[in-house]
Amino acid sequence: FKPMTLAVSQQLIIRASWGLKFRVAIGAAISLFDAVSDLLVIQYFISTNQIGFATANIVMLSLTLLLSFLISIIQTHATKNPLRNLAFETIFTITFLKPALDAYRISSGQEQKEGQKIPPLSELMYGKCIEMVAEAIPSACVQIFALLVNKEKPFIMMLSVFLSASTIGYSTSLISYDKDIEPGGRRTQPWIYGYIDVSPLKRALAFGSMTSVSALQVFMKAIMIGLLGVAGKDLLFIYLGIEIGIYLVWKVIRGDFRYFIPLENEAASLIVSLLVRVGELIIFDFSAMVHLRHPYQLGGTAWCFFLIWSQLSVYVAVPIYNMRLDEVEDDPDAEGIEGRVSSSTLYMVLGTINALWLLSAGMFLLVIKPSFIKTFYSTMTAPQNCRKMFDDGADPEKMNILTDHHKFRAPFEDEFKEYIRDSWPRWIEENPEWFNPQRLISEMPQHYVTELNLRTEDDWSSGGGPSIPSSGDSLSDTFGVQRRFSRSESLTKIRPRPSSYSLRRPQEFGLAGPK
Repeated sequence: FKPMTLAVSQQLIIRASWGLKFRVAIGAAISLFDAVSDLLVIQYFISTNQIGFATANIVMLSLTLLLSFLISIIQTHATKNPLRNLAFETIFTITFLKPALDAYRISSGQEQKEGQKIPPLSELMYGKCIEMVAEAIPSACVQIFALLVNKEKPFIMMLSVFLSASTIGYSTSLISYDKDIEPGGRRTQPWIYGYIDVSPLKRALAFGSMTSVSALQVFMKAIMIGLLGVAGKDLLFIYLGIEIGIYLVWKVIRGDFRYFIPLENEAASLIVSLLVRVGELIIFDFSAMVHLRHPYQLGGTAWCFFLIWSQLSVYVAVPIYNMRLDEVEDDPDAEGIEGRVSSSTLYMVLGTINALWLLSAGMFLLVIKPSFIKTFYSTMTAPQNCRKMFDDGADPEKMNILTDHHKFRAPFEDEFKEYIRDSWPRWIEENPEWFNPQRLISEMPQHYVTELNLRTEDDWSSGGGPSIPSSGDSLSDTFGVQRRFSRSESLTKIRPRPSSYSLRRPQEFGLAGPK
Protein backbone atom coordinates (compact mmCIF):
# COMPACT_ATOMS: atom_id res chain seq x y z
CA PHE A 1 0.00 0.00 0.00
CA LYS A 2 2.79 2.44 0.88
CA PRO A 3 4.60 2.18 -2.51
CA MET A 4 1.29 2.69 -4.29
CA THR A 5 0.49 5.76 -2.16
CA LEU A 6 3.94 7.20 -2.83
CA ALA A 7 3.59 6.67 -6.57
CA VAL A 8 0.16 8.31 -6.67
CA SER A 9 1.41 11.26 -4.62
CA GLN A 10 4.35 11.77 -6.94
CA GLN A 11 2.13 11.76 -10.01
CA LEU A 12 -0.21 14.30 -8.40
CA ILE A 13 2.74 16.58 -7.69
CA ILE A 14 3.96 16.24 -11.28
CA ARG A 15 0.56 16.98 -12.81
CA ALA A 16 -0.26 19.89 -10.51
CA SER A 17 1.63 22.35 -12.76
CA TRP A 18 -0.42 25.47 -12.08
CA GLY A 19 1.95 26.53 -9.31
CA LEU A 20 4.95 26.12 -11.61
CA LYS A 21 3.22 28.16 -14.33
CA PHE A 22 2.49 30.93 -11.87
CA ARG A 23 6.06 31.01 -10.57
CA VAL A 24 7.72 31.14 -13.99
CA ALA A 25 5.28 33.82 -15.18
CA ILE A 26 6.08 36.04 -12.19
CA GLY A 27 9.79 35.44 -12.72
CA ALA A 28 9.54 36.41 -16.39
CA ALA A 29 7.74 39.64 -15.49
CA ILE A 30 10.40 40.60 -12.92
CA SER A 31 13.15 39.91 -15.46
CA LEU A 32 11.45 42.11 -18.05
CA PHE A 33 11.01 45.00 -15.61
CA ASP A 34 14.66 44.60 -14.53
CA ALA A 35 15.86 44.89 -18.15
CA VAL A 36 13.75 48.00 -18.75
CA SER A 37 15.04 49.65 -15.57
CA ASP A 38 18.63 48.88 -16.62
CA LEU A 39 18.05 50.64 -19.95
CA LEU A 40 16.66 53.66 -18.13
CA VAL A 41 19.67 53.71 -15.79
CA ILE A 42 22.01 53.61 -18.81
CA GLN A 43 20.12 56.55 -20.29
CA TYR A 44 20.54 58.42 -16.99
CA PHE A 45 24.29 57.74 -16.86
CA ILE A 46 24.72 58.99 -20.43
CA SER A 47 22.67 62.13 -19.79
CA THR A 48 24.79 62.96 -16.71
CA ASN A 49 28.05 62.24 -18.58
CA GLN A 50 28.93 59.22 -16.42
CA ILE A 51 30.18 57.25 -19.40
CA GLY A 52 32.11 54.69 -17.36
CA PHE A 53 29.03 53.54 -15.47
CA ALA A 54 26.97 53.55 -18.69
CA THR A 55 29.60 51.46 -20.48
CA ALA A 56 29.74 48.92 -17.65
CA ASN A 57 25.97 48.43 -17.75
CA ILE A 58 25.95 48.18 -21.55
CA VAL A 59 28.67 45.51 -21.43
CA MET A 60 26.69 43.49 -18.87
CA LEU A 61 23.47 43.66 -20.87
CA SER A 62 25.34 42.78 -24.07
CA LEU A 63 26.98 39.78 -22.41
CA THR A 64 23.58 38.57 -21.21
CA LEU A 65 22.15 38.88 -24.72
CA LEU A 66 25.18 37.11 -26.23
CA LEU A 67 25.00 34.15 -23.87
CA SER A 68 21.23 33.90 -24.39
CA PHE A 69 21.84 33.93 -28.14
CA LEU A 70 24.31 31.05 -27.77
CA ILE A 71 21.67 29.05 -25.89
CA SER A 72 19.27 29.72 -28.79
CA ILE A 73 21.86 28.45 -31.28
CA ILE A 74 22.36 25.25 -29.30
CA GLN A 75 18.59 24.81 -28.99
CA THR A 76 17.71 25.40 -32.67
CA HIS A 77 20.63 24.21 -34.81
CA ALA A 78 19.34 20.62 -35.08
CA THR A 79 15.66 21.52 -35.57
CA LYS A 80 13.72 21.77 -38.80
CA ASN A 81 14.23 25.21 -40.36
CA PRO A 82 17.04 26.12 -37.94
CA LEU A 83 17.66 29.59 -39.41
CA ARG A 84 14.01 30.52 -39.21
CA ASN A 85 13.74 29.24 -35.64
CA LEU A 86 16.94 31.03 -34.63
CA ALA A 87 15.70 34.30 -36.13
CA PHE A 88 12.45 33.94 -34.19
CA GLU A 89 14.31 33.31 -30.93
CA THR A 90 16.71 36.19 -31.62
CA ILE A 91 13.89 38.71 -32.01
CA PHE A 92 12.58 37.85 -28.55
CA THR A 93 16.11 37.84 -27.10
CA ILE A 94 17.14 41.32 -28.27
CA THR A 95 13.79 42.78 -27.19
CA PHE A 96 14.23 41.24 -23.70
CA LEU A 97 11.03 39.24 -24.15
CA LYS A 98 12.71 35.81 -24.13
CA PRO A 99 11.74 35.06 -20.48
CA ALA A 100 8.12 35.87 -21.35
CA LEU A 101 8.29 33.55 -24.38
CA ASP A 102 9.74 30.73 -22.28
CA ALA A 103 7.08 31.28 -19.62
CA TYR A 104 4.34 31.11 -22.27
CA ARG A 105 5.71 27.82 -23.59
CA ILE A 106 5.66 26.30 -20.13
CA SER A 107 2.23 27.63 -19.18
CA SER A 108 0.73 26.38 -22.47
CA GLY A 109 2.16 22.90 -21.91
CA GLN A 110 4.52 22.89 -24.90
CA GLU A 111 6.94 19.99 -24.89
CA GLN A 112 10.47 19.60 -26.14
CA LYS A 113 10.44 19.50 -29.93
CA GLU A 114 12.43 17.27 -32.22
CA GLY A 115 16.02 18.46 -32.50
CA GLN A 116 15.97 20.60 -29.37
CA LYS A 117 18.59 19.76 -26.77
CA ILE A 118 16.75 20.83 -23.62
CA PRO A 119 13.08 21.10 -22.58
CA PRO A 120 11.37 24.50 -22.13
CA LEU A 121 11.71 24.60 -18.35
CA SER A 122 15.43 23.88 -18.51
CA GLU A 123 15.84 26.60 -21.13
CA LEU A 124 14.11 29.09 -18.84
CA MET A 125 16.30 28.06 -15.90
CA TYR A 126 19.53 28.39 -17.89
CA GLY A 127 18.39 31.82 -19.01
CA LYS A 128 17.78 32.78 -15.39
CA CYS A 129 21.29 31.71 -14.38
CA ILE A 130 22.82 33.65 -17.28
CA GLU A 131 20.84 36.75 -16.37
CA MET A 132 21.82 36.43 -12.73
CA VAL A 133 25.57 35.95 -13.24
CA ALA A 134 26.13 38.17 -16.29
CA GLU A 135 23.80 41.06 -15.50
CA ALA A 136 21.83 41.14 -12.24
CA ILE A 137 24.69 40.60 -9.76
CA PRO A 138 27.31 42.88 -11.40
CA SER A 139 24.66 45.48 -12.26
CA ALA A 140 23.55 45.70 -8.63
CA CYS A 141 27.17 46.18 -7.52
CA VAL A 142 27.91 48.87 -10.13
CA GLN A 143 24.75 50.81 -9.33
CA ILE A 144 25.32 50.61 -5.56
CA PHE A 145 28.83 51.93 -6.22
CA ALA A 146 27.36 54.81 -8.27
CA LEU A 147 24.92 55.64 -5.48
CA LEU A 148 27.77 55.78 -2.96
CA VAL A 149 29.99 58.12 -5.00
CA ASN A 150 27.33 60.47 -6.42
CA LYS A 151 25.59 63.21 -4.52
CA GLU A 152 22.35 62.60 -6.39
CA LYS A 153 20.48 59.38 -5.58
CA PRO A 154 18.02 59.03 -8.51
CA PHE A 155 14.91 56.95 -7.91
CA ILE A 156 15.34 54.98 -11.15
CA MET A 157 18.74 53.72 -9.97
CA MET A 158 17.40 52.62 -6.60
CA LEU A 159 14.48 50.94 -8.38
CA SER A 160 16.89 49.15 -10.72
CA VAL A 161 18.91 47.83 -7.75
CA PHE A 162 15.68 46.64 -6.13
CA LEU A 163 14.61 44.81 -9.32
CA SER A 164 18.06 43.23 -9.75
CA ALA A 165 17.90 41.96 -6.17
CA SER A 166 14.35 40.68 -6.76
CA THR A 167 15.46 38.90 -9.94
CA ILE A 168 18.31 37.14 -8.14
CA GLY A 169 16.20 36.27 -5.11
CA TYR A 170 13.31 34.94 -7.16
CA SER A 171 15.49 32.97 -9.59
CA THR A 172 17.56 31.21 -6.94
CA SER A 173 14.47 30.43 -4.86
CA LEU A 174 12.68 29.06 -7.92
CA ILE A 175 15.56 26.69 -8.61
CA SER A 176 15.83 25.56 -4.97
CA TYR A 177 12.07 25.11 -4.62
CA ASP A 178 11.54 23.14 -7.82
CA LYS A 179 14.60 20.99 -7.12
CA ASP A 180 13.22 20.08 -3.69
CA ILE A 181 9.66 19.20 -4.70
CA GLU A 182 10.74 17.15 -7.73
CA PRO A 183 9.84 13.50 -6.97
CA GLY A 184 13.03 12.05 -8.48
CA GLY A 185 15.28 14.00 -6.15
CA ARG A 186 13.21 13.06 -3.10
CA ARG A 187 13.44 9.42 -4.12
CA THR A 188 17.18 9.28 -4.86
CA GLN A 189 18.44 11.55 -2.04
CA PRO A 190 15.74 11.86 0.64
CA TRP A 191 18.30 13.14 3.18
CA ILE A 192 18.79 16.28 1.02
CA TYR A 193 15.46 16.84 -0.72
CA GLY A 194 12.08 17.03 0.97
CA TYR A 195 12.50 19.93 3.38
CA ILE A 196 9.45 21.73 1.94
CA ASP A 197 6.24 20.58 3.62
CA VAL A 198 3.19 19.31 1.74
CA SER A 199 0.97 21.97 3.31
CA PRO A 200 0.09 24.63 0.69
CA LEU A 201 0.46 27.40 3.25
CA LYS A 202 3.86 26.18 4.40
CA ARG A 203 4.98 25.79 0.79
CA ALA A 204 3.99 29.37 0.02
CA LEU A 205 5.71 30.67 3.14
CA ALA A 206 8.85 28.64 2.39
CA PHE A 207 9.09 30.02 -1.15
CA GLY A 208 8.33 33.57 -0.03
CA SER A 209 10.85 33.50 2.81
CA MET A 210 13.54 32.01 0.54
CA THR A 211 12.96 34.80 -1.98
CA SER A 212 13.11 37.45 0.76
CA VAL A 213 16.32 36.03 2.25
CA SER A 214 18.02 35.91 -1.17
CA ALA A 215 16.93 39.43 -2.20
CA LEU A 216 18.08 40.91 1.12
CA GLN A 217 21.35 39.00 0.81
CA VAL A 218 21.90 40.73 -2.55
CA PHE A 219 21.48 44.14 -0.91
CA MET A 220 23.91 43.27 1.89
CA LYS A 221 26.59 41.89 -0.40
CA ALA A 222 26.24 44.60 -3.08
CA ILE A 223 26.56 47.33 -0.42
CA MET A 224 29.68 45.65 0.95
CA ILE A 225 31.22 45.37 -2.53
CA GLY A 226 30.32 49.00 -3.20
CA LEU A 227 31.89 50.21 0.06
CA LEU A 228 35.13 48.34 -0.60
CA GLY A 229 35.11 49.54 -4.21
CA VAL A 230 34.90 53.16 -3.06
CA ALA A 231 37.58 52.55 -0.43
CA GLY A 232 39.90 51.12 -3.07
CA LYS A 233 39.83 48.43 -5.74
CA ASP A 234 42.93 46.86 -4.18
CA LEU A 235 40.97 46.19 -0.98
CA LEU A 236 38.10 44.71 -2.96
CA PHE A 237 40.35 42.29 -4.84
CA ILE A 238 42.16 41.31 -1.65
CA TYR A 239 38.83 40.52 0.03
CA LEU A 240 37.58 38.44 -2.92
CA GLY A 241 40.92 36.63 -3.18
CA ILE A 242 40.87 35.70 0.51
CA GLU A 243 37.28 34.50 0.34
CA ILE A 244 37.75 32.37 -2.78
CA GLY A 245 41.09 31.08 -1.49
CA ILE A 246 39.56 29.92 1.81
CA TYR A 247 36.83 28.07 -0.04
CA LEU A 248 39.14 26.32 -2.52
CA VAL A 249 41.61 25.29 0.19
CA TRP A 250 38.71 23.96 2.28
CA LYS A 251 37.48 21.86 -0.63
CA VAL A 252 40.95 20.50 -1.41
CA ILE A 253 41.74 19.61 2.22
CA ARG A 254 38.48 17.67 2.54
CA GLY A 255 38.99 15.82 -0.76
CA ASP A 256 35.88 17.53 -2.08
CA PHE A 257 37.25 19.80 -4.81
CA ARG A 258 36.27 17.72 -7.84
CA TYR A 259 32.85 18.39 -9.36
CA PHE A 260 30.56 15.42 -9.98
CA ILE A 261 30.31 15.67 -13.80
CA PRO A 262 31.87 12.40 -15.09
CA LEU A 263 34.55 13.84 -17.39
CA GLU A 264 37.17 11.25 -18.23
CA ASN A 265 39.86 13.79 -19.17
CA GLU A 266 41.61 14.69 -15.94
CA ALA A 267 42.62 18.20 -17.00
CA ALA A 268 39.11 19.01 -18.24
CA SER A 269 37.60 17.69 -15.00
CA LEU A 270 39.87 19.86 -12.86
CA ILE A 271 39.29 22.99 -14.97
CA VAL A 272 35.52 22.54 -14.88
CA SER A 273 35.69 21.89 -11.15
CA LEU A 274 37.63 25.12 -10.58
CA LEU A 275 35.22 27.20 -12.64
CA VAL A 276 32.17 25.67 -10.98
CA ARG A 277 33.56 26.07 -7.45
CA VAL A 278 34.33 29.76 -7.97
CA GLY A 279 31.00 30.35 -9.73
CA GLU A 280 28.88 28.63 -7.09
CA LEU A 281 30.57 30.59 -4.30
CA ILE A 282 29.85 33.90 -6.08
CA ILE A 283 26.21 32.94 -6.61
CA PHE A 284 25.88 31.86 -2.99
CA ASP A 285 27.52 35.06 -1.72
CA PHE A 286 24.83 37.12 -3.42
CA SER A 287 21.84 34.88 -2.82
CA ALA A 288 22.30 32.44 0.10
CA MET A 289 20.81 29.90 -2.32
CA VAL A 290 19.38 26.98 -0.33
CA HIS A 291 20.13 24.36 -2.98
CA LEU A 292 23.87 25.07 -2.75
CA ARG A 293 24.01 23.34 0.64
CA HIS A 294 24.01 20.06 -1.34
CA PRO A 295 27.24 18.06 -0.80
CA TYR A 296 27.88 18.23 -4.56
CA GLN A 297 27.92 22.04 -4.31
CA LEU A 298 29.22 24.00 -1.27
CA GLY A 299 28.12 21.42 1.27
CA GLY A 300 26.44 22.24 4.58
CA THR A 301 29.54 23.32 6.52
CA ALA A 302 30.80 25.74 3.87
CA TRP A 303 27.23 26.97 3.29
CA CYS A 304 26.89 27.89 6.97
CA PHE A 305 30.39 29.38 7.27
CA PHE A 306 30.14 31.67 4.25
CA LEU A 307 26.64 32.74 5.20
CA ILE A 308 27.99 34.05 8.52
CA TRP A 309 31.06 35.46 6.71
CA SER A 310 28.86 37.48 4.36
CA GLN A 311 26.70 38.84 7.16
CA LEU A 312 29.66 40.01 9.25
CA SER A 313 31.95 41.28 6.48
CA VAL A 314 29.62 44.14 5.54
CA TYR A 315 29.98 45.63 9.03
CA VAL A 316 33.77 45.47 8.67
CA ALA A 317 33.54 47.27 5.32
CA VAL A 318 31.85 50.35 6.85
CA PRO A 319 34.79 51.50 9.02
CA ILE A 320 37.22 50.72 6.17
CA TYR A 321 35.10 52.90 3.88
CA ASN A 322 35.09 55.76 6.40
CA MET A 323 38.82 55.57 7.13
CA ARG A 324 39.68 55.64 3.43
CA LEU A 325 37.43 58.63 2.75
CA ASP A 326 38.87 60.46 5.79
CA GLU A 327 42.31 60.01 4.26
CA VAL A 328 41.07 61.38 0.94
CA GLU A 329 39.49 64.43 2.56
CA ASP A 330 42.68 65.19 4.49
CA ASP A 331 44.72 65.10 1.28
CA PRO A 332 44.31 68.41 -0.59
CA ASP A 333 45.53 66.87 -3.85
CA ALA A 334 43.07 63.94 -3.78
CA GLU A 335 39.72 63.99 -5.50
CA GLY A 336 36.93 63.83 -2.93
CA ILE A 337 33.69 61.86 -2.99
CA GLU A 338 30.64 64.04 -3.50
CA GLY A 339 28.10 61.53 -2.27
CA ARG A 340 29.72 60.31 0.92
CA VAL A 341 27.21 58.47 3.08
CA SER A 342 27.45 58.93 6.84
CA SER A 343 28.21 56.02 9.13
CA SER A 344 24.90 56.45 10.96
CA THR A 345 22.96 56.19 7.69
CA LEU A 346 24.92 53.12 6.60
CA TYR A 347 24.44 51.33 9.91
CA MET A 348 20.74 52.20 9.93
CA VAL A 349 20.25 50.81 6.41
CA LEU A 350 22.32 47.70 7.09
CA GLY A 351 20.63 47.11 10.43
CA THR A 352 17.19 47.30 8.82
CA ILE A 353 18.21 44.90 6.05
CA ASN A 354 19.80 42.54 8.54
CA ALA A 355 16.70 42.54 10.78
CA LEU A 356 14.43 41.74 7.82
CA TRP A 357 16.88 39.04 6.73
CA LEU A 358 16.78 37.41 10.17
CA LEU A 359 12.97 37.52 10.24
CA SER A 360 12.79 35.90 6.79
CA ALA A 361 15.36 33.25 7.70
CA GLY A 362 13.49 32.50 10.92
CA MET A 363 10.24 32.09 9.02
CA PHE A 364 11.93 29.71 6.60
CA LEU A 365 13.29 27.55 9.41
CA LEU A 366 9.87 27.45 11.08
CA VAL A 367 7.96 26.21 8.01
CA ILE A 368 10.40 23.60 6.69
CA LYS A 369 10.62 20.10 8.13
CA PRO A 370 12.81 20.25 11.27
CA SER A 371 14.74 17.10 10.38
CA PHE A 372 16.38 18.92 7.45
CA ILE A 373 17.85 21.80 9.47
CA LYS A 374 21.00 19.74 10.07
CA THR A 375 21.68 19.68 6.31
CA PHE A 376 22.53 23.40 6.51
CA TYR A 377 25.66 22.62 8.53
CA SER A 378 26.29 18.99 7.53
CA THR A 379 29.89 17.89 7.05
CA MET A 380 29.01 15.39 4.29
CA THR A 381 31.23 15.60 1.19
CA ALA A 382 30.33 14.70 -2.38
CA PRO A 383 32.09 11.27 -2.30
CA GLN A 384 30.34 10.51 1.01
CA ASN A 385 27.00 11.43 -0.53
CA CYS A 386 27.75 9.08 -3.42
CA ARG A 387 28.50 6.29 -0.96
CA LYS A 388 25.26 6.99 0.92
CA MET A 389 23.25 6.65 -2.31
CA PHE A 390 24.86 3.25 -2.83
CA ASP A 391 24.31 2.10 0.76
CA ASP A 392 20.75 3.38 1.25
CA GLY A 393 19.26 3.47 -2.24
CA ALA A 394 17.21 0.93 -4.14
CA ASP A 395 18.57 -0.54 -7.38
CA PRO A 396 17.89 2.51 -9.59
CA GLU A 397 19.50 4.85 -7.07
CA LYS A 398 22.51 2.58 -6.65
CA MET A 399 23.10 2.49 -10.41
CA ASN A 400 22.57 6.22 -10.57
CA ILE A 401 26.03 6.79 -9.08
CA LEU A 402 27.45 5.90 -12.49
CA THR A 403 26.47 9.45 -13.48
CA ASP A 404 29.01 10.77 -10.94
CA HIS A 405 32.73 11.10 -11.51
CA HIS A 406 34.44 7.74 -11.13
CA LYS A 407 36.70 9.06 -8.36
CA PHE A 408 33.63 9.35 -6.11
CA ARG A 409 33.11 5.58 -6.10
CA ALA A 410 36.80 4.63 -6.10
CA PRO A 411 36.85 3.71 -2.36
CA PHE A 412 34.11 1.11 -2.86
CA GLU A 413 34.51 0.26 -6.53
CA ASP A 414 35.11 -3.47 -5.93
CA GLU A 415 31.96 -3.63 -3.80
CA PHE A 416 30.02 -1.78 -6.49
CA LYS A 417 31.18 -4.14 -9.23
CA GLU A 418 30.30 -7.15 -7.12
CA TYR A 419 26.81 -5.70 -6.62
CA ILE A 420 26.37 -5.31 -10.38
CA ARG A 421 27.64 -8.85 -11.03
CA ASP A 422 25.16 -10.34 -8.54
CA SER A 423 22.20 -8.19 -9.61
CA TRP A 424 22.51 -8.26 -13.40
CA PRO A 425 20.97 -11.74 -13.97
CA ARG A 426 18.02 -10.77 -11.76
CA TRP A 427 17.46 -7.54 -13.67
CA ILE A 428 17.60 -9.41 -16.98
CA GLU A 429 15.00 -11.89 -15.73
CA GLU A 430 12.67 -9.40 -13.99
CA ASN A 431 13.20 -6.52 -16.45
CA PRO A 432 12.21 -3.71 -14.03
CA GLU A 433 10.84 -0.50 -15.50
CA TRP A 434 14.04 1.52 -14.97
CA PHE A 435 16.35 -1.14 -16.46
CA ASN A 436 17.84 -0.58 -19.92
CA PRO A 437 20.85 -2.89 -20.28
CA GLN A 438 22.11 -1.44 -23.55
CA ARG A 439 22.37 2.03 -22.16
CA LEU A 440 23.82 0.85 -18.86
CA ILE A 441 26.52 -1.07 -20.72
CA SER A 442 27.24 1.83 -23.08
CA GLU A 443 27.89 4.21 -20.18
CA MET A 444 29.83 1.91 -17.91
CA PRO A 445 33.63 1.93 -17.98
CA GLN A 446 34.74 -0.68 -20.49
CA HIS A 447 36.62 -2.68 -17.86
CA TYR A 448 33.32 -3.13 -15.97
CA VAL A 449 31.75 -4.78 -18.99
CA THR A 450 34.77 -7.01 -19.58
CA GLU A 451 35.39 -8.03 -15.97
CA LEU A 452 31.74 -8.66 -15.15
CA ASN A 453 30.88 -10.25 -18.51
CA LEU A 454 27.69 -8.19 -18.73
CA ARG A 455 25.13 -9.13 -21.35
CA THR A 456 21.86 -7.79 -22.67
CA GLU A 457 18.69 -9.84 -22.61
CA ASP A 458 19.27 -11.31 -26.08
CA ASP A 459 22.89 -12.12 -25.27
CA TRP A 460 21.85 -13.80 -22.03
CA SER A 461 19.42 -16.12 -23.73
CA SER A 462 21.83 -16.98 -26.54
CA GLY A 463 24.93 -17.28 -24.37
CA GLY A 464 26.80 -14.66 -26.37
CA GLY A 465 29.02 -11.89 -25.08
CA PRO A 466 28.01 -8.39 -24.16
CA SER A 467 26.37 -6.32 -26.83
CA ILE A 468 27.68 -2.75 -26.91
CA PRO A 469 25.13 -0.36 -28.34
CA SER A 470 25.76 2.62 -30.56
CA SER A 471 27.22 5.79 -29.11
CA GLY A 472 23.82 7.43 -29.23
CA ASP A 473 22.63 5.46 -26.19
CA SER A 474 23.90 6.32 -22.75
CA LEU A 475 23.15 5.96 -19.09
CA SER A 476 22.77 9.72 -19.05
CA ASP A 477 19.75 9.26 -21.31
CA THR A 478 18.30 6.61 -19.04
CA PHE A 479 18.60 8.72 -15.91
CA GLY A 480 17.73 12.01 -17.55
CA VAL A 481 20.99 13.78 -16.66
CA GLN A 482 22.30 15.15 -19.95
CA ARG A 483 20.31 14.54 -23.11
CA ARG A 484 16.63 15.46 -23.12
CA PHE A 485 13.93 13.38 -24.73
CA SER A 486 10.53 14.37 -25.94
CA ARG A 487 7.69 12.29 -24.60
CA SER A 488 7.17 10.76 -28.02
CA GLU A 489 10.71 9.36 -28.02
CA SER A 490 11.10 5.90 -26.57
CA LEU A 491 13.63 5.49 -23.81
CA THR A 492 13.76 1.71 -24.07
CA LYS A 493 15.01 -0.50 -26.86
CA ILE A 494 15.12 -3.94 -25.32
CA ARG A 495 11.43 -4.53 -24.68
CA PRO A 496 8.49 -2.35 -25.58
CA ARG A 497 7.27 -0.28 -22.64
CA PRO A 498 3.81 1.14 -22.05
CA SER A 499 5.36 4.62 -21.89
CA SER A 500 8.74 6.29 -21.76
CA TYR A 501 10.38 6.57 -18.37
CA SER A 502 13.06 8.77 -16.93
CA LEU A 503 14.28 8.23 -13.40
CA ARG A 504 14.82 11.90 -12.68
CA ARG A 505 12.11 13.33 -14.94
CA PRO A 506 14.18 16.44 -15.81
CA GLN A 507 11.32 17.81 -17.89
CA GLU A 508 9.46 18.36 -14.63
CA PHE A 509 12.10 20.22 -12.64
CA GLY A 510 14.01 21.86 -15.46
CA LEU A 511 17.63 21.42 -14.45
CA ALA A 512 20.51 19.30 -15.61
CA GLY A 513 23.92 19.27 -14.01
CA PRO A 514 23.97 20.05 -10.28
CA LYS A 515 22.27 17.39 -8.23
